[in-house]
This record gives sequence, C-alpha cells and structure tokens, in this order.
Amino acid sequence: MNTQNNKNDVGAQNNRNQNDNAQNEAEKSASRKQSESKSENKRRTAYLCVIGAVVLMLAAYEFFIGGRGKNAVVSSGVDAIITRILGSVAAALLVRYLGYRVTGKVPLRGLITALPCFIVALCNPPILSLIVKKSSLDVAGLPLAGYIILFAAECFFVALFEELLFRGAVFLTLLENRRANGKQIFVAVILSSAIFGLTHLLNLFSGFSGAVFLQVGYSFLLGGICAFTLLCTKNIFCATAVHAVFNFCGQLVERFGHGEWATIGIMAFTVCLGVCTAAFVIFKFLRFSKADTENFYVLSAAETPRRNAGK
Repeated sequence: MNTQNNKNDVGAQNNRNQNDNAQNEAEKSASRKQSESKSENKRRTAYLCVIGAVVLMLAAYEFFIGGRGKNAVVSSGVDAIITRILGSVAAALLVRYLGYRVTGKVPLRGLITALPCFIVALCNPPILSLIVKKSSLDVAGLPLAGYIILFAAECFFVALFEELLFRGAVFLTLLENRRANGKQIFVAVILSSAIFGLTHLLNLFSGFSGAVFLQVGYSFLLGGICAFTLLCTKNIFCATAVHAVFNFCGQLVERFGHGEWATIGIMAFTVCLGVCTAAFVIFKFLRFSKADTENFYVLSAAETPRRNAGK
C-alpha cells in the first residue's frame, strides 16, 4: 500500500514538474515574442525616421541652398547630384524597409539577354548625330571634358534614384502579388512604367511645353526596358546603367552642343532598332515565370521591418 502511494506521489510530482516546465517555456516564449516585437517596432520606427530625415534634408537643400553657384551649368549639375544622392539614400532605405532584394549576383545569361536594352540606350538619336557629324559639342567656361564628367555623374545619380524608387519599390510592390505567369508580370511592368511616365507631368509646373508629353511617352518605354533589365540581371545597378546611358546619350547634345539629329536616316535606324528590341522584350516578358522573380523576395522576416509589422 505504501509502495503504491509512493508511486502515486512520484507521478503527481512529475506531472506538476511537467506543467511547471511547460508554463515556464510558455512564459519564456511570450517574453521572447514581446521583446522581439518591441525590437521590431524600434527598427521600423528608426527606418521611417531616417527616411523622413533624409527627405527633409533634400527639401532643405532644394529650397535654401541649391542654385547659388556662379556658373549656372555647374551649379545645376552639382545640385542635381546632391539632391539625387539624398533621394537615393531615402529610396534605398524604403526598398530595404519593404524587404526587397535588388542587389543580387548578376547571371551572365541574364546580362546577355538584357544586352539589347543597353544597345537601345546607347543608340540614342543625338549621340548617333555626333557619330555621323551632324552635330557637335561646344561649351564655354570649363574644359568640355569637365562638363561631360559632371553631366555623366548627374545622369548616374538621377538614374540611381529613379531606379531605386520606381523599379526597386513601386515595380516590385506591384509585382509581389502579380507574378504567377508571364502575363501578370507584364501587367506589373506596364502599370509601374505608366506611373513612372506620368510622374514626368510634374515638369509642367516648370512651364507648359509639348516636349513634356513626349517625355512622358519615352519615359514609359524607358521604364519597360529598365524593368526588363532588372528581371534579367537581378541587380538594380544594371537597370541604373541602362537608364543613365539613355539619359546621357539623349541629352548630351542638347546640354553642350548643337546640330541636327532628327534626320531621316537616324530616325529610321532608331525606329527599326526600337521595334525589334520591343518585340524581343515583350516575347521574353511573356515567357517569365514566378521562379524568375523569387530572388527579389528572399529577405528573411528578421531583416524586414515591413513584413514584421504585418505579423
């Protein structure tokens, strides 16, 4: 009888120990989750505060500091570089906050597939007119090489800011839930490119001009080839390179020279190249699958304040 009672006591004690252990584990788990939640909230708040601070710095520079240089060309270029660097920092933090990975390893096959986009960006009518000597560069002041280097830097940082914002944030946000097949991916590209193009209507505030509507059109097309480059190469800097080269080759003569680039030969070549490239890009878009987009959404929850916030 005593033996049986002892066994019962031991069993009861074991049950109590197990319950205590389970309760302790539950309390530890709850405490850990609460601590992680507080940490996530702090990280999320820090991200948003830094983004806000950078935007305020950008606005302060634009309104109170920019445009004070003696040389208008140099001052304009420096202002554009500084504001776009600040904008790029804010956009990069936004992409990180959203949890998108845009600096993956560039696959050689993807780089080759995107090569037509680089060629189109390079073969801009104004740069072709320089090659066939229908236009020339001539700027007074700094040595021409100095102007060109400054302009190249401006093109790079403008492109970096816009690619981080419109391809890294807007496009990948639209793509996240629209990537089951090539048609859905293509729709996401069209929507993000339309948003990118329409934002250029803001230039109307600087004065009404029909050129603004032309800019909306080619910005839409540029958005498409940059999105294609990003999908192929998995790296935002490749899309930035296409964008920067397009801007540089398209505006170099307008900024620092004169001449005629809208000749029949140049325009015919440009249209043929553009149509062939567009057909190739659309064909490739429709062949993309969800697997081709997974690389952009691989950041863990621990690295992603926005995804943690949704939990």
